[in-house]
Amino acid sequence: MRRTVMKRLKDIFARKPGREKATAFDRAAGKLRKTFSKLGGDPAVLYKVLGEELSEAGRHEEAAEAFMAAISAHPDDAATHIAAANALLLSDNPQEAAKLWGTVRRRFSSCYTEDEQRKHGQALLRSEAFDQASTVFEHLLEARPDVPWGIAGLARVAEKSRRWDEAVRLWERCLVDHADRANPSWSKALERCKSMARGERTSPPLSEETARSEAAKAYFRLMSRADDGERTRPSALNFQSVLVVTYGRSGSTLLQGVLNSIDGMLLRGENGNAFFSLFEAYDTLSRASEKYTNARSPNSPWFGIGLVDLERVLNELRDVARTIVLSDRADDGTVTCFGFKEIRYDEVGDRFEDYLRFLETLFPQAGFVFLTRRLDDVLNSAWWKERDPEEVRRRLEETEGRFAGFANGRSNCFQITYEDIVSRSDRLRLLFEFLGAPYRPGDLDIVMAAPHSYEPTRPEIRKLFKES
Repeated sequence: MRRTVMKRLKDIFARKPGREKATAFDRAAGKLRKTFSKLGGDPAVLYKVLGEELSEAGRHEEAAEAFMAAISAHPDDAATHIAAANALLLSDNPQEAAKLWGTVRRRFSSCYTEDEQRKHGQALLRSEAFDQASTVFEHLLEARPDVPWGIAGLARVAEKSRRWDEAVRLWERCLVDHADRANPSWSKALERCKSMARGERTSPPLSEETARSEAAKAYFRLMSRADDGERTRPSALNFQSVLVVTYGRSGSTLLQGVLNSIDGMLLRGENGNAFFSLFEAYDTLSRASEKYTNARSPNSPWFGIGLVDLERVLNELRDVARTIVLSDRADDGTVTCFGFKEIRYDEVGDRFEDYLRFLETLFPQAGFVFLTRRLDDVLNSAWWKERDPEEVRRRLEETEGRFAGFANGRSNCFQITYEDIVSRSDRLRLLFEFLGAPYRPGDLDIVMAAPHSYEPTRPEIRKLFKES
């Protein structure tokens, strides 16, 4: 072990950043060798001291390596976990940093101070794990409302998530509640969010004029039916409404683009599972109305609940659903089929079948499209990477089982995978047949060439559209 540690020490210090720092690193190497000898050759201690020296020298990536080696030797040292998390965050590896702070929270709760919570939230925020970051900052705000880090963290989450109105409200609260500790950057963030909020309310959507490339212009023309005179619109599709049922990072936004290329189809994006709240409200009313049918006197705690006209309530909810989904297209006679996609069905649990039956009643002549993806790829995508892979796999496998169970034997259900879409397998062609829509390979070429979901990082894709 002693030889291994000394060789590792030599390898790390051989990667010197420049001649001007060589002497300092040589001195540090000598100091560490002496420390190693004095401490009886404990590799964990050496790696920890090495990590501290590297951190002080600004070599954070190598410091993280040293701290992780120390953790391997002594896995029960909370301080080393925290040091490694800090080094990882400074070396621009927020995902791994967040995992370590999560370990500190679970295993070394007494060391999970407000400062560690703040940095944990920052790491999650930089990883774009917005829901988890919100949870950390909410707990921090609840535990320590006298410090600004919780509310400021929530404001940053809202800003990064482009929820501008919410971000404005949170930054204003932060400036009022913590005026004595106000940071100049908070005021700048507030003004920035106010400007973006105004801009999103007034700026037009993507148009042929704002699209930079021919590919983006073609996408706009397809989605806006700008060349409608040259196309044959079907009189009707097989369904009056279509609901895409899936989970996060399954490729649902790409499928959303594919379905919106169909003449007469308007498939909206996610709504935060808002319709599940409608289902719970209606289900609660139904149960109470059935249970307290005789509560017709003012001296009854449930007075009048049994008199609720549930069919009338359901009809009103149908109008609400149509208003929510159609929105500005409510009076558009060219829309023959409407619906939305949602990724939060894995949160519904055992109420899944009842909920889908409710949606089937709520939306007219509803068709369901169940979308899945290879789970190994899902587990390595976005926020799922920050969670326990075994727990996520179990949860999503159960969800996929519910999808298959509901779809089994139903003529208004269709199952497809992300792999079917990107490879344009026969299954994708059958989806169009299921919907009663013509299969147009040229339209798919246009859709596949456009970025969907997260804002793209690849320059060649990002250039397709002018950033707003």
